[in-house]
Amino acid sequence: MAADLNALYDDLNVLTEQQIEVGLAGGRWGEGERPLVERYLDRIRLEEAKARVAKHQQLLRNIEQAMLTRQTSSRPLPSSFRREPCWRSSLWGSSST
Repeated sequence: MAADLNALYDDLNVLTEQQIEVGLAGGRWGEGERPLVERYLDRIRLEEAKARVAKHQQLLRNIEQAMLTRQTSSRPLPSSFRREPCWRSSLWGSSST
């Protein structure tokens, strides 16, 4: 049984996610192997999702660190970050006329 499982996982390791899905849809694996293959595919998807979350979290940490560094810096913000006068004030003008 262990040798069969090792052979199954060796076969799955060389296939792409799409190839495994096609194999499942086409009945490539029997009733005994199908749950194992489905679980293998779920584990692949979970690991990919975890990697995306970790990458996103690292990006957010980098942004947070950059913001904290900018707040404690004595340098002024670049001109592209400075707040420009509100364009509406020039449209409505002063009400003291």
